[in-house]
Amino acid sequence: MDQQRFEDLARGLGFRTDGSAAWGEREGYLLSLQGDGSDVLKGRAAVDGRYEPTRLQLDSWLATAKAEGRISEYADANGSISVGLPAGGVAPVDIGGFLDALVTKLKELGLRPGCFNCNTAVGAPAALVNGAAYPLCGSCYDKLKTASVAAEEQRKLGPSAILRGLVGALAGGLLGSVLWILLGTIGFYASIAGLAIAWAASRGYTLLKGGLNRAAPFVIGAVILFSVLFAEAAGIVIQLLKAGRSQGYDVGIRAAILALPAVLSDGDVLVGMLPNLGLGLLFAGLGSWRLLRNLHRQAAAPLPDVRRP
Repeated sequence: MDQQRFEDLARGLGFRTDGSAAWGEREGYLLSLQGDGSDVLKGRAAVDGRYEPTRLQLDSWLATAKAEGRISEYADANGSISVGLPAGGVAPVDIGGFLDALVTKLKELGLRPGCFNCNTAVGAPAALVNGAAYPLCGSCYDKLKTASVAAEEQRKLGPSAILRGLVGALAGGLLGSVLWILLGTIGFYASIAGLAIAWAASRGYTLLKGGLNRAAPFVIGAVILFSVLFAEAAGIVIQLLKAGRSQGYDVGIRAAILALPAVLSDGDVLVGMLPNLGLGLLFAGLGSWRLLRNLHRQAAAPLPDVRRP
């Protein structure tokens, strides 16, 4: 159904419209329609349907309406009612007639108008959520609005959001690198600790509330790479300390760190460390790719739009 036909239909029902959403009252019940350009409209209503025996009677009535072809589908979660209304094709239904029949049934069952989210029988005026109209009470609306504002704040690429995430990821990544260093010190392949580094960096980013924005995957990815390289370098420094002291030299940490560039310039040393480093990066990548992919998708997803019309 195109937009013009949708608006004409809504106007004929006495409904208000806002884009693909339409809503209006029938005998105290707030009813809404949503069009997505297809031949099936989504109809919604909300009542206090938490009393199971009464709700089962409503579900039976909806099942009969589906069997008769008056609706194409339905769902009822404690009185949060959603139905599919064929509005085009070879067998369009009388949408106004079905809505009137639904209201009659709700009244017959004594189901009071309620909130689509909590199903409490309280005043629940229309709220627009991502282009669809729902009856929402003040408490539920405030919660959704607060979450929407928080999500919008997280998306901002401000310095504070990036810095918080960087500090958290770095703290976590360096903490995870301790396991790498310990494993290397006792003679095990330390590369398996790349998983711990990836997990800790991601967890640190979350705990310090880094922004859920386009920069998040790159910040965490860069910190994981840095932490793996740091852990491998720290392991070499420890090996230098152990080697010097085993030969009777009092090698300090500062001296071992200063000797690190010279050690790394040795081709044989580099070749020897590449397998462990490569495996570590592989494990870190395996441990983080799903999270980084999800972060990228969340950052690219449309922001929730919650408002009263």
